[in-house]
Amino acid sequence: MVNNITTRNITDKLDNIIQIESKLPENQTNDDIADVNPKAQLWHKIDWKRANDEVSKIQEAIVKIVEGSSEVAWSKVFKLQRKLMISFSGRALAVRKVISNKGGKTPGIDGIILGSPAEYYEAIERLKVILEKPKSYQAGAVKRVYIPKPGKKEMRPLGIPNIIDRIVQAVYHLAIDPIVEQQSDINSFGFRKERSTHDAINYFRNYMDKHWSPEWVLEADISKCFDGISHEFLMKHTPICDKHVLNEWLKSGQVHDGTFSNTDEGTPQGGIISPLLCNIALNGLENAIKENPAIKLEKTPKIKVVRYADDIVITGNNPMILDKCKLILEEFLMERGLELNQNKTRITQIKDGIDLLGFNIRRLPWNYKFNAESKQTNVLTIRPSEKGIKLLKTKIRKIIYASKRFENVINELNPILRGWAEHKRITPHSRKTFFVIDNYVWELLRARFIRSRAGNNVVRKNFAKIAARKGRWGIKNKLILSLGRITIKRVRLKRLELNPYLSINKEYFLKYKERKILSAVKEKLFKKYDHLCSICGQSLHNNEEIEIHHIKPRSEGGSNRLSNLMPLHNMCHKKVTHEKV
Repeated sequence: MVNNITTRNITDKLDNIIQIESKLPENQTNDDIADVNPKAQLWHKIDWKRANDEVSKIQEAIVKIVEGSSEVAWSKVFKLQRKLMISFSGRALAVRKVISNKGGKTPGIDGIILGSPAEYYEAIERLKVILEKPKSYQAGAVKRVYIPKPGKKEMRPLGIPNIIDRIVQAVYHLAIDPIVEQQSDINSFGFRKERSTHDAINYFRNYMDKHWSPEWVLEADISKCFDGISHEFLMKHTPICDKHVLNEWLKSGQVHDGTFSNTDEGTPQGGIISPLLCNIALNGLENAIKENPAIKLEKTPKIKVVRYADDIVITGNNPMILDKCKLILEEFLMERGLELNQNKTRITQIKDGIDLLGFNIRRLPWNYKFNAESKQTNVLTIRPSEKGIKLLKTKIRKIIYASKRFENVINELNPILRGWAEHKRITPHSRKTFFVIDNYVWELLRARFIRSRAGNNVVRKNFAKIAARKGRWGIKNKLILSLGRITIKRVRLKRLELNPYLSINKEYFLKYKERKILSAVKEKLFKKYDHLCSICGQSLHNNEEIEIHHIKPRSEGGSNRLSNLMPLHNMCHKKVTHEKV
């Protein structure tokens, strides 16, 4: 049994709720309890805009102490961290972050989840008790599970902390991340505020599509990065006011199939704090390579380090330079308890192509048929990787052959196609792949439903004639999404030198988000509300789940027209529906 004072508190609370539910009439539910529970009312009355503003001011103050200072006044930083965490706003935002996360309904080894507004508010109160006595905090063991790697037989290990431990990690994350953001490598893109895979691809493309761009690339793969990071290194370099709490996370142990084992290294994938700790371990790589004497002696090394979490690519003028970079990288990782996966680390020419974050990047000779007067000698092509295309086709086939009803095929297939296309539509070279996928879906649907009992009648019933000589599968007003009809939308370069935690940069990032790639309907709807949630006043692009609220409910005759729709955060949507009860 794992010792965890916070877990015991929540267990007692849940026992009380279960006793209350057992005395309720059959038609009364836990949601009804939440509506009359005073703590549920307190949760719904939280002013989220004010909470965000209060936390943002403290985070900005932390950044201003850290930026441009060789001697950081850590006592002031830690004082501000504690002020942020102990504040009601900081604790409330930590709880909201955890329950809004996709894994918020996944329990740890204690089996506990938070399922009602009353429980959310009680978690805020429990968090205060923990933060007032951080040296008494004991983290519960992590639940170890294994999930299949996409397209492989290998299994990826995940570690799921208890829900209260995730909330503790979330509030510390609010206090630590502004410092790490200020100290991060400029070309580091993974798990950072206001950065994405699109930004990483965009900057790599911007550097590699010039006539003077380097020809060689080192693709580096770190072996078991999250599972191997040195605890000693993290304890020494993590800017946290309570080292005891960090040590509890790292040494909490893990449980797999009922068997407990100690954790002497690494940080579990699945913990809220783990991506941040990964960035702390790998920050400084860019400077370590560029400032190394062996590299500085080179006349034109053309070094560029692009990193997304533990995915690393390094460019160089020739393979000899990249051999030196590889040795520097191995030494850099050794200090952090890590090592390269030699089987997946390679030096290659860009003309042979590399895979990066779901895209294949390759430099091809320029086709003068398009423009005979061009002085360009080659072109950098960026298109979906073959591995990603294969995985998508596997999903498509599984959905089409698993569902007997055609309407279910549409409902399950369209979100998959839309999500994949919105990620790949940042480059014009994706267009050809989009048509390939459309053709694959067409042929698969045709083969699947012609062989059904209804035969050709199925084809006639579910084939919609659209425009001139074009056809799409669908029923009534619901059609299979055609990727070929999706417009390509290039991503603009982002100013990487700006810190998103500084208020002076807030407007820039807000305007940038408004140009975020969205479906046509969402783009119109988000623009109507200035890309802000009408309830909390915060950006609709803060990584929380967005739900579409019907101003006049469908049950009362409300339509799906834009005039009756409002985009809200998941938590804010629950607040609106609660107030209408």
